[in-house]
Amino acid sequence: MRKLHDAPFPIIDTDPIFGRVIRYMRPSDYVMGVALTALGPGFIYWMEKYQPAGLSRKHMVRGMGLATCIGATVGFMSAYAASS
Repeated sequence: MRKLHDAPFPIIDTDPIFGRVIRYMRPSDYVMGVALTALGPGFIYWMEKYQPAGLSRKHMVRGMGLATCIGATVGFMSAYAASS
């Protein structure tokens, strides 16, 4: 029989369910998720401040909203992968 991985501790669960992964997230996983969520809009704000594109407020709000959604998805998926 083949081992799944080499680790100094026994495997607890090879296929955890969604609720269990969320329940056992560490504080560092939450910090990583929040940081990645803030990175997208922060980058757009920084780029607009130092090299303005001349967008209207409506387009800027839409871009920030999209960057926040993408950042939240990436942040959640990264935190989920790190804690599972």
